[in-house]
Amino acid sequence: MPHLRALDGLRGLSILAVLAYHSGLLSGGFVGVDLFFALSGFLITRLLITEHDRHGDIRLLGFWARRALRLGPALVAAVLLAIAVSRAIGMPLEPAWILATLLYASNLLIGYAHVYPIGLLSHTWSLGMEEQFYLLWPPLVVLAMRWGARGVCGAAALLSIVPALLRSAWVAAHPGNPYADPELWTRVYFAPDMRFDAIALGCLAGAASLLFPAPGRTADRVATGAALLGLGWLGHVCVSADIGTLVSQPLLFSLTSLAATATVVAAARETALARALGWAPLVGLGKISYGLYLYHVIVFVGLGDEPVGVRWAVAIALASASWWLWERPFLRLKPRFERGVRGVAAAAAVDREG
Repeated sequence: MPHLRALDGLRGLSILAVLAYHSGLLSGGFVGVDLFFALSGFLITRLLITEHDRHGDIRLLGFWARRALRLGPALVAAVLLAIAVSRAIGMPLEPAWILATLLYASNLLIGYAHVYPIGLLSHTWSLGMEEQFYLLWPPLVVLAMRWGARGVCGAAALLSIVPALLRSAWVAAHPGNPYADPELWTRVYFAPDMRFDAIALGCLAGAASLLFPAPGRTADRVATGAALLGLGWLGHVCVSADIGTLVSQPLLFSLTSLAATATVVAAARETALARALGWAPLVGLGKISYGLYLYHVIVFVGLGDEPVGVRWAVAIALASASWWLWERPFLRLKPRFERGVRGVAAAAAVDREG
């Protein structure tokens, strides 16, 4: 799959939104997470279908091993850093919070037990969502591939619709100020049964892009137009909304996920947007976005009242060091679990996923 620089650039744009959100600069910068979700669904689905088409099956253990090598080392480092910083500032972490994070279950703790915040690990909820996707979606793809990419499209479409319906029903059953009712906003925002559509729409787009390649300039223009509308919506949410806005109006979650997915689709094509996202600084941030996401909250809180620029610089420096000195050595082990899709550009894109 071409245009890997654009996908890295999109990750860079996504992490910038998240950094701005946690710096108090953008009330709706959390939409960066929706971009990460859509991108994961899109790339992973393409990778799985491609492997099945080439080899007739999908080696799930190999897939899970590669994901563990990509995600595990930085998570362990972030948890250790969070423990140290929490003790230093007098905000010790509960053992249950640490265990839930290491088991990629912090979103379950928050979404279903309504335990929030969980100290310097609250932001790891999205990693839990991603890991649950990695565990559950590939076996479902194996089953759906009995009907080819159309079967995968059908499964993804179903998983895009059900969470939206559950969200609407839950909000209707809990009227009032979302922040006054933890059972409302923590369930709607963090629980996988009400957020999985953010990933599933990316899965649907990934499968559809293989089923209906739609080459040509006209398709590129349509994709670009849809992405510009999507980016316009995401920008609007960034500057004028907060989590409560989306929770109280659940349709806005669906619009945000659709906007993120449209942006991903255009970034993966030969479009002007893809070329813009290939800007070197964005690409550089995208390559370290996973570590930067993990470390930035810990750094921001640990540095206290330091200027925003200082906190950003330290977080970026730490994520860069983590990437080069800690994460990459583990990635060198990934070829042991490859089976010939290594040369596929889509696999390379997933390898750099943040």
